[in-house]
Amino acid sequence: MRILLLVDCYLPDTKSSAKLIHDLAVEFHRLHHDVIVAAPDNALSEPIQITNDEGITVLRIRTGQIKGATKVIRAINEARLSQVIWKAGRHFFKANPCDLIVFYSPSIFFGSLVQKLKSLWNCKTYLVLRDIFPQWAVDTGVLKEGPVCWFFRHKERQQYRAADVIGVQSPANLQYFSQHGLQDGYNLEVLYNWATLNENKIDLLNDRKRLGLEDKVVFFYGGNIGVAQELNNIIRLADSVRGRPDIHFLLVGDGSEVPHLKAKIHQSDTTAVFGYVIAV
Repeated sequence: MRILLLVDCYLPDTKSSAKLIHDLAVEFHRLHHDVIVAAPDNALSEPIQITNDEGITVLRIRTGQIKGATKVIRAINEARLSQVIWKAGRHFFKANPCDLIVFYSPSIFFGSLVQKLKSLWNCKTYLVLRDIFPQWAVDTGVLKEGPVCWFFRHKERQQYRAADVIGVQSPANLQYFSQHGLQDGYNLEVLYNWATLNENKIDLLNDRKRLGLEDKVVFFYGGNIGVAQELNNIIRLADSVRGRPDIHFLLVGDGSEVPHLKAKIHQSDTTAVFGYVIAV
């Protein structure tokens, strides 16, 4: 079976979605499927790049900047993803029909591309839903109800309609669809995150010694550092245990809030209990 994996970034990008899709691609390849990964890449000098990595065909399409861009520029460039990827990759897509499309959210802007490919190939589609946007932005006050929010909701529903099955990341996520009267409109299931089990073992004792964390309780966060994660809560927690030298916080990740988080840690004078804020 030939499988297309559609994601907003791919290795060597360090985002969790890039790693998850890579692990999935490698596993599908191990099971003798023909795997294609398609992803935007604003660093390309050419409109399109096709490589073979670990037996996986990787299709990269040059797009506008998304990661690290301002909110307005990111929204514009993401909204054009389907159009840009189809325009640059249509000859490749027509020559390489697939039996299954697995697409990853975020982004919410793959819906029209998936619908076009689904019609072209007469194939099945599966949405890996890891970001219920724009609802989280409304809940956190980042986005207000209005024309922009309505546009995002339209794109969200367009993406849902393009999927034969939607895999959400927890039972609690199913409540979103139920609370909004959407549970009967889509084929939903819980799909937990995954990881390869053959990674090199980490020497935790030596790492603790190297980082000066022996005999300390370590509160660890790894993942995206963005608005939705509300990591200011961790700063407040660290401030409340300022007098506990046996406690240490370790944050590892990347995202739009890294500069803000570093500034807040210095402002709150909690650098002693953090030690490291690492963008990887």
